[in-house]
Amino acid sequence: MKEIENDVKQLEEEVSSLVDKVIALRAELESHERLIVKKDLLIAEIQEVRWAQDQTIADLHAWSKKLEEEQVKKDKTIADLHGVLVAAK
Repeated sequence: MKEIENDVKQLEEEVSSLVDKVIALRAELESHERLIVKKDLLIAEIQEVRWAQDQTIADLHAWSKKLEEEQVKKDKTIADLHGVLVAAK
């Protein structure tokens, strides 16, 4: 009878140890899940930043092209005015 009680006590201790391990593993799993969620959020933020950068580059390219066109118009106007001044002399 004493042997059975000892076996039961040992089994209870093993079960308790296993329960503690399960609790620790569950906590670790939840920690990993939170890290995965954070990683996914960071990836989404990086994608948004990249999209914004691409949009900014496109906007700057369009603005640069517009400035170039305006400069060409100004240069033509200056050349026309120069031509008028030369013709008037």
